[in-house]
Amino acid sequence: MLSMWLFSDNYVEHLKQMATGECVCRGDPHCFAFDANRSNSDHDLHTSALCEYILSTDSCGGRLHTYDVTGVFELVKDIGSSKSFVSEVNTYLYSADRPPTFLTIKQGMIVTHKDQEIPQNFPQSIDGFIIDIVPAVFAHPKDFSKGVTEVMSITLPNGVNVQYDGIKGVKINLDALYPNTRRCGLCGNNDGVYDDRDFRMGANVNGLYCTGLVAVGERLTATSNKNYFFNSWYFPNSTKNCAACV
Repeated sequence: MLSMWLFSDNYVEHLKQMATGECVCRGDPHCFAFDANRSNSDHDLHTSALCEYILSTDSCGGRLHTYDVTGVFELVKDIGSSKSFVSEVNTYLYSADRPPTFLTIKQGMIVTHKDQEIPQNFPQSIDGFIIDIVPAVFAHPKDFSKGVTEVMSITLPNGVNVQYDGIKGVKINLDALYPNTRRCGLCGNNDGVYDDRDFRMGANVNGLYCTGLVAVGERLTATSNKNYFFNSWYFPNSTKNCAACV
């Protein structure tokens, strides 16, 4: 695992130039953090577990927890395969003065609110979310599924933007998020440098929420074990039974 204090200033600047500032999970699955180089296979994260994971959140040790973006990973259609893909994306908003609210983008670019499909008239706004269909932008040739020209876009009130192609490709952008907001999750901390701080563990450590997803360590400490890292970001409030995840 790379350590920030070992980098020269020139090397840090080089890493920043490689980072895209976008987090992508695509295919079966290939997940790249905000600070990762999507052309570098060493930066690729995989899982075969069939669970809901936190991709990006501001619940990173501070007092505020205002949003989660999660991905639900399902088994590919080939029953002989152990590969999984992102079958739906959930965006959650939290506030001290109202109950949590969330939107889900499902395959086929179907959006649901409170488990009800919303009308396909875009753009529209629901509970502070801005929902629209926008052109698919490929910063990397495989950002979204082959042949995709449009994606479903959800923008949270804090500026977090989530796009899903309705097949198996999701992209998250935090450019509009308040600069001092803490960032963590499978997508890392988005500081422009791909290092050990992008591998801080989530809350599911030492079997706290799902014993079958092994993640040895302490929350928000860095790990060099990619399996532990992925497993630690299991979403504790998931509607998927933990026993079905492994």
